[in-house]
Amino acid sequence: MMLVRLLGLVVGLFLWSTAPSFHGHFTDHYRSAAGAPCCGVHDCRQVSLRVVRTIGEDVVVLEIAGRFVVELPRGSFHASEDAHDWWCGLNAVMEPSTSNTRCAFIAIGS
Repeated sequence: MMLVRLLGLVVGLFLWSTAPSFHGHFTDHYRSAAGAPCCGVHDCRQVSLRVVRTIGEDVVVLEIAGRFVVELPRGSFHASEDAHDWWCGLNAVMEPSTSNTRCAFIAIGS
Protein backbone atom coordinates (compact mmCIF):
# COMPACT_ATOMS: atom_id res chain seq x y z
CA MET A 1 0.00 0.00 0.00
CA MET A 2 2.87 2.37 0.81
CA LEU A 3 4.40 1.66 -2.61
CA VAL A 4 1.13 2.62 -4.34
CA ARG A 5 1.00 5.93 -2.43
CA LEU A 6 4.64 6.64 -3.22
CA LEU A 7 4.06 5.88 -6.90
CA GLY A 8 0.99 8.15 -6.89
CA LEU A 9 3.04 10.96 -5.34
CA VAL A 10 5.81 10.58 -7.95
CA VAL A 11 3.31 10.60 -10.83
CA GLY A 12 1.51 13.60 -9.35
CA LEU A 13 4.73 15.56 -8.98
CA PHE A 14 5.72 14.70 -12.54
CA LEU A 15 2.38 15.88 -13.92
CA TRP A 16 2.53 19.06 -11.85
CA SER A 17 6.07 19.85 -13.03
CA THR A 18 5.18 19.36 -16.71
CA ALA A 19 1.92 21.32 -16.58
CA PRO A 20 1.83 24.67 -18.36
CA SER A 21 2.77 27.59 -16.15
CA PHE A 22 0.06 30.21 -16.32
CA HIS A 23 0.86 33.70 -15.20
CA GLY A 24 -2.28 35.80 -15.48
CA HIS A 25 -1.58 37.12 -18.97
CA PHE A 26 -4.16 37.01 -21.76
CA THR A 27 -1.91 34.56 -23.64
CA ASP A 28 -2.68 31.91 -20.98
CA HIS A 29 -5.93 31.10 -22.79
CA TYR A 30 -4.44 30.38 -26.21
CA ARG A 31 -3.02 27.23 -27.75
CA SER A 32 -0.70 26.58 -30.67
CA ALA A 33 -1.78 24.76 -33.81
CA ALA A 34 -0.33 21.61 -32.20
CA GLY A 35 -2.62 22.04 -29.18
CA ALA A 36 0.09 23.07 -26.70
CA PRO A 37 -0.33 26.15 -24.51
CA CYS A 38 1.18 29.15 -26.28
CA CYS A 39 2.99 30.57 -23.30
CA GLY A 40 4.34 29.82 -19.89
CA VAL A 41 5.84 32.12 -17.31
CA HIS A 42 9.15 32.82 -19.05
CA ASP A 43 8.74 31.92 -22.72
CA CYS A 44 6.97 34.98 -24.19
CA ARG A 45 8.38 38.37 -24.95
CA GLN A 46 7.17 41.61 -26.44
CA VAL A 47 8.49 42.12 -29.98
CA SER A 48 7.57 43.85 -33.20
CA LEU A 49 5.82 41.61 -35.73
CA ARG A 50 5.03 42.09 -39.39
CA VAL A 51 3.11 39.71 -41.62
CA VAL A 52 5.27 39.15 -44.70
CA ARG A 53 2.88 36.85 -46.59
CA THR A 54 0.68 33.82 -46.27
CA ILE A 55 1.30 30.45 -47.86
CA GLY A 56 -2.03 29.01 -48.83
CA GLU A 57 -4.59 29.06 -46.04
CA ASP A 58 -2.45 27.28 -43.46
CA VAL A 59 0.84 29.18 -43.01
CA VAL A 60 1.69 32.75 -42.04
CA VAL A 61 5.20 34.09 -42.67
CA LEU A 62 6.22 36.65 -40.06
CA GLU A 63 9.12 39.01 -39.61
CA ILE A 64 10.00 39.23 -35.92
CA ALA A 65 11.96 42.16 -34.49
CA GLY A 66 12.92 43.20 -38.02
CA ARG A 67 15.50 40.39 -38.24
CA PHE A 68 13.94 36.94 -38.09
CA VAL A 69 11.60 35.33 -40.61
CA VAL A 70 9.39 32.58 -39.22
CA GLU A 71 6.83 30.33 -40.90
CA LEU A 72 3.99 29.65 -38.48
CA PRO A 73 0.85 27.52 -38.81
CA ARG A 74 -2.17 29.80 -38.92
CA GLY A 75 -3.53 28.14 -35.77
CA SER A 76 -0.51 29.48 -33.84
CA PHE A 77 -1.03 33.07 -34.99
CA HIS A 78 -3.46 35.15 -32.90
CA ALA A 79 -4.68 38.70 -32.46
CA SER A 80 -3.18 40.35 -29.40
CA GLU A 81 -5.58 41.41 -26.66
CA ASP A 82 -3.39 44.35 -25.71
CA ALA A 83 -1.59 47.01 -27.74
CA HIS A 84 1.60 44.93 -28.14
CA ASP A 85 2.95 42.19 -30.38
CA TRP A 86 4.17 39.05 -28.59
CA TRP A 87 6.38 36.12 -29.56
CA CYS A 88 6.16 32.88 -27.57
CA GLY A 89 8.90 30.36 -28.07
CA LEU A 90 9.98 27.01 -26.74
CA ASN A 91 12.88 28.93 -25.24
CA ALA A 92 12.50 32.71 -25.11
CA VAL A 93 16.24 33.15 -24.58
CA MET A 94 16.94 31.73 -28.04
CA GLU A 95 16.45 33.79 -31.18
CA PRO A 96 13.07 33.31 -32.87
CA SER A 97 13.01 30.62 -35.54
CA THR A 98 10.39 28.43 -37.18
CA SER A 99 11.36 25.47 -35.00
CA ASN A 100 11.51 27.54 -31.79
CA THR A 101 8.15 29.35 -32.13
CA ARG A 102 4.97 28.24 -30.36
CA CYS A 103 2.73 31.24 -31.07
CA ALA A 104 2.73 34.85 -32.14
CA PHE A 105 0.25 37.58 -31.20
CA ILE A 106 -0.07 40.69 -33.34
CA ALA A 107 -1.62 43.94 -32.16
CA ILE A 108 -4.45 44.87 -34.48
CA GLY A 109 -4.53 48.48 -35.64
CA SER A 110 -1.20 49.49 -34.20
